Amino acid sequence: MNKTESTGTYRAVVGLGSNTQGNRATNLMGALNMIGRRIGRVAEVSNFYETQPYGPNSGTLPYINAVAIIETSLKAEEIESELKEIENDGGRDRTDVNHLITIDIDLVMWNGIILRPHEIDRDYFARGWKEIKQYV
Repeated sequence: MNKTESTGTYRAVVGLGSNTQGNRATNLMGALNMIGRRIGRVAEVSNFYETQPYGPNSGTLPYINAVAIIETSLKAEEIESELKEIENDGGRDRTDVNHLITIDIDLVMWNGIILRPHEIDRDYFARGWKEIKQYV
């Protein structure tokens, strides 16, 4: 998953989730569209999985989660910044005491480097990654 010299691109792997009432899948699709416009080509996307909240800041409602591979020319820091903007543009309210999350996107891997090792073993990520990793 290293930079491809011929194309000048990196591979990034992101985990996405939404637990707001309403159409969580639509929230993920909107985020994937924004990623495609602002970060790079969305090369692969796993199926969407419903999962239970995990951790003290994840609320009580079930999530819809997915994993995606992105081809990009951006460095990890640039991707992180864009992802926060996409979350904000998607209506993410970090002050919501009920932890209703319109969209959450985490950069888990970049250019073969695992940036969030705690995400790798989470059920949603492990399932989605198993599904799409052959495309890396």
